Amino acid sequence: MSSIERLRTFISKALTHSNWDKLAVQKQWDDELINLKDECLASFLIETVRTHDAFNFIIEEIWVFEKGKDSSTALEYKIFLDQLLFSIDFVRYADVIRAASLDQIKQLTKFLDFIENDLTKRIKKVPLLGRRVIVGELLQLMGKAFQIESDLSHQKIDSGKTVSYYRSFDFLDEFFELNYDG
Repeated sequence: MSSIERLRTFISKALTHSNWDKLAVQKQWDDELINLKDECLASFLIETVRTHDAFNFIIEEIWVFEKGKDSSTALEYKIFLDQLLFSIDFVRYADVIRAASLDQIKQLTKFLDFIENDLTKRIKKVPLLGRRVIVGELLQLMGKAFQIESDLSHQKIDSGKTVSYYRSFDFLDEFFELNYDG
């Protein structure tokens, strides 16, 4: 199963917990992390970062959509979501986003933050040679993510905005031991 499929499955399962049971979701993540092989860490981390940014973008766009409408039908909302997800290349999450409330999506973004940090810690624990391979793969995948962002910027949605990865990969500074504090 690819990293995209694994993360999508994980997110779908996380949404099924009523009232967002953080302990149940945490246990589910711990089980997922145990089964994640070192060679999958880079692609899983990049997919987590991209999904996190996309969900934040979706939250903003839903807010703008709802703010701009006195009332909207379920069909208008579905069309809006479909166009939004297509415009940022996240159609694979359409059923998840449609089924989730805005609060659940916000909770998911917080949990995706946690996953990013957890994966970063795990990568740091990989022996040096393996970590170099993972970081090299991270850089290649990051380049692909920026290419996707560039391609999408030419197909902006009605608001004129699209998802951005501007500060998304700052965690890589830790791997290169970069310190900007002076």
